[in-house]
Order: sequence, then structure tokens, then C-alpha cells
Amino acid sequence: MMMLKSNMACRHGIIELFDQMRETKIPMLVVSAGIKDNIDTIFQEMLRGISGPWIHKMSYEELQALYNFKVIANTFKYDLKPDPVSRRMEKTIADFDDRVLHCMNKREFVNEIHREELQPMMRKNVLVLGDLVTDIDMVDPNRHDQMLKVGFLNKMQNEHLFDYYMEQFDIVICRDGPLLPVNLIVDTIVSNSETTNADSLKQYTSLPQLSELCTLLLDKQ
Repeated sequence: MMMLKSNMACRHGIIELFDQMRETKIPMLVVSAGIKDNIDTIFQEMLRGISGPWIHKMSYEELQALYNFKVIANTFKYDLKPDPVSRRMEKTIADFDDRVLHCMNKREFVNEIHREELQPMMRKNVLVLGDLVTDIDMVDPNRHDQMLKVGFLNKMQNEHLFDYYMEQFDIVICRDGPLLPVNLIVDTIVSNSETTNADSLKQYTSLPQLSELCTLLLDKQ
């Protein structure tokens, strides 16, 4: 309930990215050191809000299958305890469930603990998005041919790290910048022909922050 009342928001372009995953059947893996229940609630409400009325009848598991994504994050063990005021039995957090996932062990979770479970989602090329340089380590380069890295430098007080982020990532999105560069890259990769590809790129060329990237991608056709 608290998550539904919060003012938390996703980056502009996330809805388009989910639609791209659904239309192209490209799998999306979300690995977070946050709380899985919170992330699931945000995604469920967002997806139900953007889709047709029929989507409200789908379970969250069905939404995950439709939009081709999976979330790995921290889960809890719960106990049932009586509320001292209402006297009703309510779920209370007792402990973290199993191992705690944090920013330094994401690679272990992806490539060891959940390796077999995630195998059907693995592809030879991968697009990595993260707000920490250590997020890059999630990907085992021995399991992929190509890796494109997009970093998020979220806070103004960390902008002195911009040059360092640019050394580690291929693209850096600062502050609350939109996911448009990612949408652009996915559109370019999945286009069926050079003509379709060029038409897809043109919708982004009017945006100053993307014009250089569009020109680069068009030149490589």
C-alpha cells in the first residue's frame, strides 16, 4: 500500500522500452540490490496503467511473460503476528530470504546462483544499464560476443565522476535524463531493413542530445 501511495517515478522512456521488449521478444533482466516486492509493485502498476483493459485480468507472472522480463532482487521471510491495535494477524518481516544481494555480488547471482534459471534468457549480445560502475561486472564477457554499456550518473554531487563514467560506459545519461538513447539503440538494432532503420532514427534526430548518436548510427548503416 505504501508503494502505491509514493511519488516514486521511473525514467521517461521506460514504457517504450517495455513495449520494445514485448514486440521484439528481447528478454530483459532486472538485477537490483533493492527490495523485490517494491520493484514488482512498481512494474505491475506501471504495466497495468499503460495497457488495454484486458491487461487488468492478468497476473503479475503473466505480465512478466508478456513483456519478457524477470526481476532478481532481495526477498523477505515473513511471520504472521497479531496487530496490537486491530488484533488481526498480519505479515511481518522476519529476515532476509537466503543471501542478501548487494552491488558487489550481482555477478555471482546472475552467473552462478541463478545461472540455470536465466539460461533461456541469455543472448550472444547484451545491453547493460546501471548506475554503478560495478554493475558492468554482472556480465561475464566470456558468455557474450558484444556488450554495450549505458551508465546513469544520477546525482549532481557526483558529476565530478563524469569522465570516469565515460571511460567505463559507452554512453552516460546524467541526472534524471530519459531512456531515449536506449530506445534509439534498440530501435536501430531490431529494424528489419536499412530503410526502416533510417526512418526509425529520424524520429530522434530533432532532439539535440541524441543528434550526434543518430548521425553515428546512420553513418554505420
